[in-house]
Amino acid sequence: MKLVFLIADGMGGWADEAPGGKTCLEAAATPNMDEMAATGTIGTCRTIPEGMAPGSDVANMSLLGFDPAKHHTGRGPIEAAAQGLKLDPDDLVWRMNLVNLTELSAQGTMLDYSSGHITTEVSAPLVEDLQAKLGDETFHFYPGVQYRHLLVHKGGATEDEAKLRISPPHDITGKSLHSDMREFSRCARMWDLLFLAEERLLFTAKGTKAKSIWPWGQGRPLMLPEFKSAFGLTGAVISAVDLVRGLGRAAGMEVVQVPGATGLLDTNYEGKVDAALKFLQHGDFAFVHLEGPDECGHAGNVEEKVEAIRRFDSRIVGPMRQALAGQDVAFLITCDHFTPIAEKTHTPDPVPFLLWRAAASPPESRPSARPSPAARAWVSRPGTSCCPGPCASWRSLTKEPRMDFPKVFPASDTWYAHRVSYGETDAMGVLYYGEYLHIFERARGQFLRERGMGYNIVEERGIILPVREAWCRYRVPARYDDLLWVHSGVAEWRRASMLIVYEFWNEDKSKLTAQGYTEHPMVNREGKPVAVPGWFKDVCESTPQPAASAQQ
Repeated sequence: MKLVFLIADGMGGWADEAPGGKTCLEAAATPNMDEMAATGTIGTCRTIPEGMAPGSDVANMSLLGFDPAKHHTGRGPIEAAAQGLKLDPDDLVWRMNLVNLTELSAQGTMLDYSSGHITTEVSAPLVEDLQAKLGDETFHFYPGVQYRHLLVHKGGATEDEAKLRISPPHDITGKSLHSDMREFSRCARMWDLLFLAEERLLFTAKGTKAKSIWPWGQGRPLMLPEFKSAFGLTGAVISAVDLVRGLGRAAGMEVVQVPGATGLLDTNYEGKVDAALKFLQHGDFAFVHLEGPDECGHAGNVEEKVEAIRRFDSRIVGPMRQALAGQDVAFLITCDHFTPIAEKTHTPDPVPFLLWRAAASPPESRPSARPSPAARAWVSRPGTSCCPGPCASWRSLTKEPRMDFPKVFPASDTWYAHRVSYGETDAMGVLYYGEYLHIFERARGQFLRERGMGYNIVEERGIILPVREAWCRYRVPARYDDLLWVHSGVAEWRRASMLIVYEFWNEDKSKLTAQGYTEHPMVNREGKPVAVPGWFKDVCESTPQPAASAQQ
């Protein structure tokens, strides 16, 4: 099986940032993700560990399966890995932006973290000039991509500069420089370098918006385990930004350069798809990263962020899905972090993910109706943390359900009516996906009660029914105050366990909205497996005596 991660950087956002009270993901036309969400697994995962800054460096490291709390040393070291810089263990590597400021002082304001998205062709000579004029045995300037460059402080990891806490410039757009300038002033060498660089840029950067350098995200050189050794997969990263390429290079993955990949709305989408497909002819895992939605979020541009998401769906997701139809491929579609329009920077919200495994049939044979926007099914619940650990663990999630749903529902069945309460819904009024497992339990309880056997009676007779496995496929979102009919029954008996299946139907029972199963081993009070008692099987297969079941 092949694995494909499609990452739309910063795609997540908050309600009300787009017209109609929608998120940008909701507002965008995403027919490919919508169809895949209807037959895939959806949820949220936390890519930012507690206490860590919500940056793309931390988040993408998490998505690749490496624990940032263990491996992350800073933003600069990751991008240095992308360039293949030869560094000593005590070197201090800074990410260095070219930025636009009102003035380089405590009274100044950060106007633009990207100097108007300065091009590499313009910015590289500016950084090369800084190296020629200001570089020495202590500081070395390295040109990178667009506004993203590097500053290496030789031996600086043991110096006071390593302790400076400088804000990422995209976090303080439109805000005062006061606290950061005070922080820079703690180290005379860095303070002097800032003003020398500003003086040089006044001469060399005329006609651009580059007014100053902004070093931040410093740390020791990055060391990651080899990806193939860690996960047993040959992998490649495909991205326009040094950060993602650096993570791939540090982990020994193939780093695919795509001509025309800009990291902006005008990037070479088709080139990225072609590169991924070519790699997958011999490799196992492709990590395709799109920077555009994040840049639009930082700019606070709703229309362009919506368009970036639409292009991600139509020019990345759709072509990849079509090209790999009929092959054994699992897709993980997500973003690394939120970049809400209102904040213009990253937030640590749990991110939505869609896990979808291609079947032997092409997409055309799958349901083509748009059941709901993928964004609506993906709404995150605050505080959710369900990232199962990518790559090896994502692979384990892609298995098919362990049984086929019966074409004819079990004869011994129960209908349970459930009214969706306000407390069971998320911020968009959609029944939160985790609540389905609670409804499974209520339906099981109703199944037993209709046969005169509650859980308490079963346990009094020495049988405990834990849940060993639960599985659910969400087809159509349920909303606040919807009446759902839950059809449940025992689909399979085994020597020491049973399998109960569930179907969720809308109020008039015309549309299947979800289905799932739970597997229950039989254990005694000491937790030891026991064979299914004959009396219990007889009870479950007996004719039910309907009782009031609607939850209003």
